[in-house]
Amino acid sequence: MIGNRRTGKPVGQTFGYLADGLIRSQEEADKAPRLGGDPVQPGDVRLVDLNGDGLINIYDQTAIGNTNPIFYYGATMGFNYTGFDFSVLLQGVTNRSYQQTDYAFGANGDAQGYDFLLGRWTPETAESATYPRLSIGSDPTNTPYLNNSSYWTRSGSYLRIRNIELGYTLPFHITRSINVSSLRFFTNVQNLFTSTSYSRLDPEINANGAYPAQRVINFGVHIKL
Repeated sequence: MIGNRRTGKPVGQTFGYLADGLIRSQEEADKAPRLGGDPVQPGDVRLVDLNGDGLINIYDQTAIGNTNPIFYYGATMGFNYTGFDFSVLLQGVTNRSYQQTDYAFGANGDAQGYDFLLGRWTPETAESATYPRLSIGSDPTNTPYLNNSSYWTRSGSYLRIRNIELGYTLPFHITRSINVSSLRFFTNVQNLFTSTSYSRLDPEINANGAYPAQRVINFGVHIKL
């Protein structure tokens, strides 16, 4: 199959299907276009047939996000007052997205389920479900890693307190009495807090199997003789 030519888009552009919520009833399922000929069932992600041919295929894919941030930003602030010093480094990105790649029950279907599965579609929760129906094995429509769709697009924008530090330097008349030029006590924290709309994954790392940024707390003494 010859795919669509994709030009004029930024590097890192994500392509996939547009989604319009979940199919709530058998009546809606009967009218929905099929992906690869597979039958559509209530609880499936409703994919949009962009070209109106009654099928969902590569010709219905479009730009649905971008893995590269459009805007990086950061700020450093601090002060010194009567021996105390304070500094904070903020860092973040905006206008970035990525595809959620959660498995319902792990890659092999034998792992423990996560709490977000409590929002799965059932006939009783058809109007309020936040996750597609569950099924045995991989479902092309409802398994995130098999087909990109806007249903699984998550914001990758974030603001992180990269580093924050508080210190106190003893007055000179005290350090002089112990033959020390300067004595400073300090504590700092790396990755103290991250503000993001999607907190299930580290928005900065966002790679399958990658270890998220650790929160590190340090205490120390800086001595000048």
